[in-house]
This record gives sequence, structure tokens and C-alpha cells, in this order.
Amino acid sequence: MPIRAVVLIGTGFMLMATLTAAQAVQQLKASVVSQADNRYCAPGDAPNFGAAQDGPAQLPKACIYTAVSGTPSPGHLMPVMAGADLQAILNSAQCGDTIALQAGATFSGSFTLPAKPCDDQHWITIRTSTPDSGLPPEGTRITPCYAGVTSLSGRPALSCPITRNVLAKIVFPQGGTVSGPIGFAPGANHYRLLGLEITRLPGTGEVNDLVAVRSKGNADHIVVDRSWLHGTERDETEAGLTLSGMTYAGIIDSFFTDFHCIAISGYCTDAKSIGGGNGTYHGGPYKIVNNFLEVLERVSCSAEVMQLLLRRISKFAATISSSR
Repeated sequence: MPIRAVVLIGTGFMLMATLTAAQAVQQLKASVVSQADNRYCAPGDAPNFGAAQDGPAQLPKACIYTAVSGTPSPGHLMPVMAGADLQAILNSAQCGDTIALQAGATFSGSFTLPAKPCDDQHWITIRTSTPDSGLPPEGTRITPCYAGVTSLSGRPALSCPITRNVLAKIVFPQGGTVSGPIGFAPGANHYRLLGLEITRLPGTGEVNDLVAVRSKGNADHIVVDRSWLHGTERDETEAGLTLSGMTYAGIIDSFFTDFHCIAISGYCTDAKSIGGGNGTYHGGPYKIVNNFLEVLERVSCSAEVMQLLLRRISKFAATISSSR
């Protein structure tokens, strides 16, 4: 895979050469080893569900083969260092290119993935510059440990065997009932997102979706692989990824946290890690395999209502205790 220099920083070439070699090894292994994510789907999106029916239920007739070997990017390798104009790089990328974002770096903004005449043999891969050997193997779910995070507020520790920040971070810097930081332009196709942390800036208000199709358009052949998508602890973030307007979309081995609305008094009432399926576009098939999906609902109420709820909970607990 040739390297197209985007930002001329000496260390970038060494890093990208390592990435190229690791990718070649990984793709060779993937061609001979069946990944757990694709046990029911063979190369070429060939269904392998077994019998035609499971009792009275008819089994799916379509599937999505999401192994890295099934989304080839044989073009240029484009190293992108912190501070580069990511949107300009996305605009200039050609079908088959790999855009490798500097691991540990933060790219702030609202980025649109353009529509290009790509095909099944020429995907655009947007990924961390960390070699595949530094990420979980295909078929293994990523965790925030790979973003250098050992625990999330209010949850048990993640029990990270190794904690290191090897993801590239994409952050939406604003709020206001809008979608960001990643949007697919109408007609966008054949994009794979790999090893990314996709989030929004705390304290900026509500955000609709972190990843969605722009302008009520359509997009096809989209894969999100081993990425961490998350909102913030207190802000309303309605959705991680919205499938509306997408066809042939796969979300695999990823981690979704902190998507929540404030019931009654908040901006939104129906949070979800992955949502969609509405609208006039037929959509699908969708593949959602081996992801951690978390949704939290927050309730905002007056002090009087809260005291009433606490009294009822105490009364209920006393009733249970006396019945034992």
C-alpha cells in the first residue's frame, strides 16, 4: 500500500510503515481464519444461517460480511497528524484509501464523509494509526481501556488487562439539537470506521446523534468496527448511531455509553445507543453484533415529587421486610 503524505512529519512515515506491515499480516490471517462476527455470513455477503426456517420463523435471507478482508482499501495510506485539516483530507481521499488518524490525538469539529464512486473492492477506511496488533483482534469487543480509561462514573471498574490510549478521538465541539461529529453525505458509500473514539464536548447542551446520514439522505455499505461512541455524564445525547437512511450497515465489536435524555423536562425523551429504521427509505440489512450498548434515562422532578417517591419506596421496603 503506497503512502500519500498529508502532513510531513518525520515520525509519521515510520508509524505508517508499521501500520502497513501490520495490516498486511492481519488481512492475510483474516483470509484463512473465520471471524466470530461472520459465522453466519461468508465472503460476498453469502448467508450461511443453515436451515431455511427456525420452527415457524423464517431465517434472514441477507447478511453483511464485515471482516476487514471483506472491505479492502488497497489505495494510498494517508497519515493525519494532530492539527491537520481533517475535512480537507476527507474531501481529497480516493476510493480505496486508508485515512490513519494519529493515535491519542483529538480532532474537533463536525465532519462530513463525502459521496464518492466507491465499490466493494475499494472501501475508504478511517482508522486510528495504531497497528492492528495494538487493538483487540477481529471479533473481539473494544472497551474504553483502549482510550486510556479504567472506569466510568457510577459503574464498576473495567478491569483493564492493559490501559493505553491507542484510539483517535473525534469530538463534536458544540450543541443545540444538531447532529455530529460524523455525518455521511447523501450518497456516501463504502466507509469503514475502525479504532475511533467518537464523542461530544461536555457542557455544550443537547446533541441529537453522534453518527448519522446528513440532510435526510441515504448512505450504503457502512461499517463501524471496534470503536467507542459515547455522550457525556450530564448532557443529553440522544443517540450514538442512527441507521435511518442507511442500507448494508454493520456495527460490530464496539462500545456505546452515556446516551440519555432527561424525562419530562429535558430536550429528548427516548435515548438509544443505536436507533433508526424510520422514514421512507427501505433501509437494511443491518448487522449489530457483539457490542456493549448502554442507555440511561434521567428523571427531572421537583423536591416535593422526589420526597413522595422516597416515602413510597420506604413504605414498600417496610412492607417487604415485615412479610418475611
